[in-house]
Amino acid sequence: MFITIRKTIIGVILLCSVFVAYARCAPVGEFQVSLGGFSYHMPHDRKRNEVNYAFGIDYQWSEDVAVQIGRYRNSGDRFSKYAFVRYHPFQLLGVCFGATMGVVDGYRTLNGGDFGLVTLPSYSRQFDNFGVAGYFIPRLKGKDGLFFIGFTIPFKTLGLEYKF
Repeated sequence: MFITIRKTIIGVILLCSVFVAYARCAPVGEFQVSLGGFSYHMPHDRKRNEVNYAFGIDYQWSEDVAVQIGRYRNSGDRFSKYAFVRYHPFQLLGVCFGATMGVVDGYRTLNGGDFGLVTLPSYSRQFDNFGVAGYFIPRLKGKDGLFFIGFTIPFKTLGLEYKF
């Protein structure tokens, strides 16, 4: 059986999602470094950057709210800067989910590449030494869909424990 890159990416995303189902949300007051992750686009008919390197800082403000700022290489192979608030009031099987809202730049189709407002359905999970977070944008009429899974490392894992 011939395995394509597309099937491999879908498999990795599904495998990571299984691990996400058995974790917990980040502790209140914890800082984390965001390292980026992987994206899968629907339809998968154009060449896109699906390895999205990043550097950002996440802070778990309360049990349901996290604040995120950073910079990443987007799917159009351009750098984007972001400032988000992640609101995850729901938990199911240890997965926190809700929405991420904020501003992002670097996308020509969103405000001509300047900062624009976004709201994305999102999820997150926290393990002892790393976290997993992602977004799902369903394919809508005239717009492409996206599944993203990213990774974070708590400051304490790096020996930089700091809390407010």
